Amino acid sequence: MTVSITGLDLIVLGQAARQAVGRELYLSGQEIMAESRDECPVDTGNLRRSGQVIQDADGAVELSYPVDYAVYVHENLEANHPIGKAKFLEDPVNRALPELPQRIAEAILGSMEAGAR
Repeated sequence: MTVSITGLDLIVLGQAARQAVGRELYLSGQEIMAESRDECPVDTGNLRRSGQVIQDADGAVELSYPVDYAVYVHENLEANHPIGKAKFLEDPVNRALPELPQRIAEAILGSMEAGAR
């Protein structure tokens, strides 16, 4: 699953806005990952512990569970998990998406207000 933000020209807004958006994306990613870990099935705990949020130099954020069996656990809707459930990453991402544009807008505005002082 990839979520892209389009129509936002951060070059025009400047370095402070780019940094603010990057910070907000990272913080949002951390919050999503915390919810995802709560929903992640647990057998040995290895899958849950592997959850990570990585931000690249351009500010893009990737949330993942980089173990070879994660996709099978995530996509198997028929499995019975005593702890956790399938779609443990997708569901938190989908819940966060509606508020993400507002959070990014507030981060940009905050960076512009800070620059005006």
